[in-house]
Amino acid sequence: MRKLSRTLHRAAKACYHLAKNIAETFLNLIHRRILKPSLEKKFEYLTILLAIMSIALSCYFAYLAERSSNRMEIISKAILYSVNKEFADTIGVNVSDIEDPVLFAEMWIAFKSLDQTLLETKIHEYERKYPNNAHAYFILGWYARLNGSCDEAIQYYSKSIELNRDYAFAYNNRADAKDSKGDHDGAISDYNRAIEINPGYFVAFDNRGRAKFNKGDYEGAIIDFTIAIELNPNYSRAYNNRAGTKIKMGDLDGAIADYNRAIQLEPSYAIAYNNRGFTRQQKGDYDGAIIDYTIAIQLKSDFAKAYNNRGYAKYKKGDNAAAIADFSKSIELGNPEPWQPYCNRGFARLGGHDYTNAIADFSKAIELKPDFAPAFKGRATAKRKMGDKNAAQADSLQAERLEKMP
Repeated sequence: MRKLSRTLHRAAKACYHLAKNIAETFLNLIHRRILKPSLEKKFEYLTILLAIMSIALSCYFAYLAERSSNRMEIISKAILYSVNKEFADTIGVNVSDIEDPVLFAEMWIAFKSLDQTLLETKIHEYERKYPNNAHAYFILGWYARLNGSCDEAIQYYSKSIELNRDYAFAYNNRADAKDSKGDHDGAISDYNRAIEINPGYFVAFDNRGRAKFNKGDYEGAIIDFTIAIELNPNYSRAYNNRAGTKIKMGDLDGAIADYNRAIQLEPSYAIAYNNRGFTRQQKGDYDGAIIDYTIAIQLKSDFAKAYNNRGYAKYKKGDNAAAIADFSKSIELGNPEPWQPYCNRGFARLGGHDYTNAIADFSKAIELKPDFAPAFKGRATAKRKMGDKNAAQADSLQAERLEKMP
């Protein structure tokens, strides 16, 4: 009997880890845009995972049944706990505090299966069933934030906090939404409260550091990022954020050391590779920068900023054709600051004596950002090359005016 129990337990663990590894690989491939499955394929994949998990649970239940007479209660708790634990940890809830374990588990399954319609249905079902529940409002705020609605997220998080004044995760997430709206002081106040509730909340220290960085308090930001690292030495995000702050303070070597550590901890951290490349570029190491940008692009094929940055490094090395290709790709991918690749492509075309298209690119950059002085400078040079001295002079004067503005 004991031998059977051990065998069942090992089989359960093996199936569980198999399903977990497949899920992590699949979701990582989707995140990196290497794999773009249809909705039908996602459900097919989910069905396979559930089948493996069913085998795991069946083995585990049989193992438990050998050890307990109260089988149904154990089986029920095992199913719900295994599904709910990760979700609960994500939103700062104790599994024992979940009012409706079945519905809670359904929300997490919908989220992990990338089914937005089902997730919305389950979230609102939870809200209707528990109208005065802090967790329900937190999940609604979390979902609103994922969809880019900071105002709606703040409303839901505020309601969650009203129902539970000690909900550290709700303060942290409301602060994030406030910081995104430019309310850095309001964000810092909420982070302070989250830290007061949970002094070991390293994510809140890291986030407060970002809010201080956004406010221009670089020394305060460094302190918070360092505390986050002390609380969790394996938190790659804090190293990345501290590195960015060190750049602002002129410590490029210190920044690179932090980026190195972030990458060591998380080898697939595309943003850290891009940021380290930018730092190397600032030091004049264009070859090293290009290597880092290329790795960032390999890890995240739609990384528009990395294409723009790599293009600039190639431009600085005199490879205008390759630079133009990268700037064009950055534009195609929807760079969130599109005037940058347009202006940069204008300079690369200027370097290739393609003055007409250079002027078109500079003009587009100015259309997108009318106060962008580099575009006026570039267009002035291109117009001067084409013999239009009056227009060139007008652009030069406008560039000077913009550079003098605070």
